[in-house]
Amino acid sequence: MRERANIFRHGFFAAALAAVLFACALPLNAATFTSSDQKFMLEFGPRWAAQEADSAENVLNLEANGASFSISRMDENPDIDQLRTLLQAELLSLRSKGYAVPGEPKEFRLPSGPLMIYAVYLGGNDDVAAGFFNLGGMAFAISAVGMKEDELLRTMQTLHRPGEEIAAAPVQRKYKPKTAEPPPLPAAPAYPAPASTEAINNLLGAAIDTAAPAQQSAPAVPESAQPAAPATEQPARPDKTPLYPRTPLPLAPLAILLALWGAGTVYASSAAKKLPPVARVEAPPQNPPPDYNFPYALHVSDRGLERRFDFSGADGARYCASCNCLLDKLAAYALYALLAFEFAWTCLYMIGLDLAHILLPLPGGAVLASFPELLFLAVAAVGLILRLEQEYTLQIRDEQSNIVLELSGTRSEAQFKNAEGNLVGKLSKTTAGAWQVHASADAPAALELVDIAPQLKPLRRVFGNLGGLLNARHVFQSGGKLAGTVLQSSSNDSDLTLEFAFSAYRAARPDQIVASLLYVKAVERDYPYPWFF
Repeated sequence: MRERANIFRHGFFAAALAAVLFACALPLNAATFTSSDQKFMLEFGPRWAAQEADSAENVLNLEANGASFSISRMDENPDIDQLRTLLQAELLSLRSKGYAVPGEPKEFRLPSGPLMIYAVYLGGNDDVAAGFFNLGGMAFAISAVGMKEDELLRTMQTLHRPGEEIAAAPVQRKYKPKTAEPPPLPAAPAYPAPASTEAINNLLGAAIDTAAPAQQSAPAVPESAQPAAPATEQPARPDKTPLYPRTPLPLAPLAILLALWGAGTVYASSAAKKLPPVARVEAPPQNPPPDYNFPYALHVSDRGLERRFDFSGADGARYCASCNCLLDKLAAYALYALLAFEFAWTCLYMIGLDLAHILLPLPGGAVLASFPELLFLAVAAVGLILRLEQEYTLQIRDEQSNIVLELSGTRSEAQFKNAEGNLVGKLSKTTAGAWQVHASADAPAALELVDIAPQLKPLRRVFGNLGGLLNARHVFQSGGKLAGTVLQSSSNDSDLTLEFAFSAYRAARPDQIVASLLYVKAVERDYPYPWFF
């Protein structure tokens, strides 16, 4: 039975292979089309069908399932160098206006000997091709939409005069070596733009309109195909081109990174939920003394370039505090603007627009268009460098906007000053996630503010705070024992409650305790977005 099964399996595969080989051996039924002026013939696949010409200059007009191919005759006969220069200038013009076009035209040797100068680029969702060639003392313009470059070259390889046989030669592409500048046009009129080029204008204009209907205001037709202009005018050329041709990042790697980041957020949130809850301090006596003003209810918010805190104690008096975070946000905004630019650049490039070329008119635009990231990275670098020595100032004010307490310093230490500007204590960072509170400038540390979940910090840097799940979990300690806790609301991570043990609340002034927490929350911010600095 096993032998019969093997024989049957082998026979089935052999029959399938024979069917494939037979299908590949079938003729493609190529069709031959002759230009209306009887100058040349071309062979196309069976999907192509001839259409009525829309002008006398249009000598060949074909369509196939939304694709189109047209050849138009020019009244004048510019030489190949002039045609190359003309197409080169128009490519530069289109690129400066946002189209993702190749740096220079390509060359292809036709079977009868002359060169075809052409370019293929993306317009909308379709490939758009434009080119020129000379044949029999005449110049012709090519326009194609929805036709891949390989198909275009295979088709042009079949170009022959009526009565000639097609040369059996493989399709080859010859790329023109890069030069600093295209050959200049002669100062005297080499070939006046004929009125008959209006046919080419209509032809290429229809091609671009078909390929990119959403870009009606964008330049679609090379200006070489516009109606007649004064003989002394040369084709318009942009003043600048990128120093180094660039393409944006492919969308697939960006999508993969985003998917991996999304999977990582699931892991990070799961790890945070497994941590034990923050311990609570013992309840205060029923009738605490007037200077015991705990618990404090705090609300954290970001307003423009500063971080603001609104809070009130058990006595109901309302206070507010703010801290300027300009440099922190400057670096963050620059880097995230860079990510947004890269994403927009990738998406627009897919529909034929090159966002980098918008930078060309700016000073140094040739460099910026080649390396657009430099602009964003320079701003981010300035923010990060200045941030290292940034001076932070946190002022606590009462309802009448009077200063109650001020805490100013760097990312590692700060000083308490009262309303009169006198030094009344200090705050210093000892290790990562640990700060000491000194009730006076020369007194030993009275309290220590500690993050008891340091394992969340690397996750917070990569994934952001995930709506508060990965926020730092601060507690106050006195002599190694729990003295105060910072509780986060389950419904809003911006709402906090500061509870303090009655046995330890006199280790420092209540406003010093609250100010210490607010300063650390401002300097070591729990960013809602990924941030590595």
